[in-house]
Amino acid sequence: QQNEQQQQQQQPTVVSIACRTIVAKSSPTTMRMGPPATLRNWKFHKPLLAVGNASGVVQVFNLATGKLYREISVHAYSVKGIEWIGLNAFLSYAESESFQGNDLNWELHVTELDTGRTVTLKSGKSSETSVIQSVKASHLRQYFIIVYKNNPFEIWDLETLSLIRRVPKKFSGIVAAEWNPLYSKKLEPNTNTDDSKDNKNIASKTASTPLRENFVVTNKMGELFHFSIAGSVVKEISKIPPEATMTKAVTAIAWKSDHVVLGRNDGNISVWDLSQKESRTVSTMRGSIKKIRFAPGRGNMKISILFEDGADIWDVKRLRLVSTIITSRGLFVANVEDADWAASDRPVILASNGTVVVTDLQFKQFTLDRDSANQAGSGEGNVNNSNKLQQNNPTEPCHL
Repeated sequence: QQNEQQQQQQQPTVVSIACRTIVAKSSPTTMRMGPPATLRNWKFHKPLLAVGNASGVVQVFNLATGKLYREISVHAYSVKGIEWIGLNAFLSYAESESFQGNDLNWELHVTELDTGRTVTLKSGKSSETSVIQSVKASHLRQYFIIVYKNNPFEIWDLETLSLIRRVPKKFSGIVAAEWNPLYSKKLEPNTNTDDSKDNKNIASKTASTPLRENFVVTNKMGELFHFSIAGSVVKEISKIPPEATMTKAVTAIAWKSDHVVLGRNDGNISVWDLSQKESRTVSTMRGSIKKIRFAPGRGNMKISILFEDGADIWDVKRLRLVSTIITSRGLFVANVEDADWAASDRPVILASNGTVVVTDLQFKQFTLDRDSANQAGSGEGNVNNSNKLQQNNPTEPCHL
């Protein structure tokens, strides 16, 4: 009986995330949800969402409570992207505004939540080196990739925060990178890759033998390059040519299980099933795709797609539209700045007025009224649990 009680106490408990509206600081630019809860981290996991703004501030909200968890002035410039590297730390990059053709200043920082400590990894001017387009950390938190708008991408060691390799110039013009969620072998229970180490150190996850991880990068033409990395050894495995019928530029990529999704500037998405070695393409009937993100959870193949004028939820397995949001300046002043997943069934939307909306898959529990717009900018982490619902389905899009 005592053993049964101990086993019951060890059972993971999933934190429930309610649909709600949170008010962040004004002029938001990007957001990123922290790592999901797993069997390895559930005891100390918090559902944290980081929101960056044009002033260089990163606000971190606990979506279980809707309250502001941390606020850190990280950058001197506008935050362009955030990538979590554990439960307690994230990478972020920022760049200054361009005036009359002047140089853009840019910087890449790593920040620890518990201490608020921020370290500059890279910085520069656009006249000397290209600004950063994206940063992607590997699933085992061993490495991260820096993708530049014009220069070849770089691969960094996340433990030592040091450069491993800068690829040849032929890989300039890469528009997106994504890590394979699968890796060469299972982690041993006694390795130091446990996320609990994040509470002590920015990058303390080490293993006696580095595990091999894989990633892909793609350029505007749609060429897909497959790489592997183990320690300091980087190998180019294969090159997949673009689809003959696809002539538009690739703008986004996402990878989960055996499915790779490519988004293009004409609104088309191509889904590659690696196990079946087949590809399917469908039009979203929207404009250029900015970001694609898979929902968390084993077997959950839903994706969020960010457009210039809103966001979609699609089911990749069925290649079917689930729900959509279309912004309308004539109806409401807010645009959708970013989209992510708070949980497997909880999309989260960042509006240009500083409103963060955690909603459901159908966007039915969607509150974004003028009261929220008037409150936005206070940055106090106000929560609106209003039941003012805007009904929505694929044929009747929800307008902001």
